[in-house]
Amino acid sequence: MGEKKKQILRGVALINHQTIKQRFYSKVLHPNSKLTNSDVIKIKSLLKEGETGTSIARLFNVSHPVIYAIKNKQIWTHVGGNNYE
Repeated sequence: MGEKKKQILRGVALINHQTIKQRFYSKVLHPNSKLTNSDVIKIKSLLKEGETGTSIARLFNVSHPVIYAIKNKQIWTHVGGNNYE
């Protein structure tokens, strides 16, 4: 196997490990949550881009009050990406 292919496979393994680890820790902190930390970062990014709370809620299969609570820093305050105002 070529060196480039080995690097790609190592990168994929690292990404998969980080994703699994992130989902594990977000579920430990919020065991009944539909969202992960990476979902919340994406939501905050979409809010910054001007997407509506209702459209984001449909995209992530949550209610729009959840999106507005994230936007108003009432929940998920420990997750970065708060600069969307």
